[in-house]
Amino acid sequence: KCRYNLEYYTFNALTNLGCKVTFYGYYNKIGRFEDPIRLFGTRSKLIRQMLTPVILGKINKELVVRAKKEKPDLILVIKGEIISPDTIKNLGSVGCPVVLWYPDDPRYTSSYVKHILPFYDNIFVVSKKSVKQYKEMGAKKVHYLPVGCDPSIHRRINSDIEKDISSERDICFIGTYSS
Repeated sequence: KCRYNLEYYTFNALTNLGCKVTFYGYYNKIGRFEDPIRLFGTRSKLIRQMLTPVILGKINKELVVRAKKEKPDLILVIKGEIISPDTIKNLGSVGCPVVLWYPDDPRYTSSYVKHILPFYDNIFVVSKKSVKQYKEMGAKKVHYLPVGCDPSIHRRINSDIEKDISSERDICFIGTYSS
């Protein structure tokens, strides 16, 4: 199943730039439960702790094993809701920077992000206001990096599209679609 999300577009962009990218996604490990696990794991430390022995611990161990085998120049984590602080530390032992790109700030700052900030070598955020806040919470290096677009997918569409909206206002949805 193809998941059109930030990870997908980042993989494509880096590959198109000539980078050798090894993708590790956990969707195939937890299937249709990915969204609830990711969402509730982000919001609740208790739920993360309950899921760790059953599912998350196995994924975290596999991630470290795979990184040690691949020996990458950089480990880029996007969101990383299910990656534990211990796993981040273990990834650091691979010998390359471990970087977090967190596009949902400041939405989950207090419930999740503040617990993982000190363990990453660099953190990239999409909110300029989060840079100072994350540094105050213990992040080593924080940088502003807004999200972009994939021009092959995200482009202007024909402006002749017929509008069929009952109110006088246009509607625009900006967010994530998941099926």
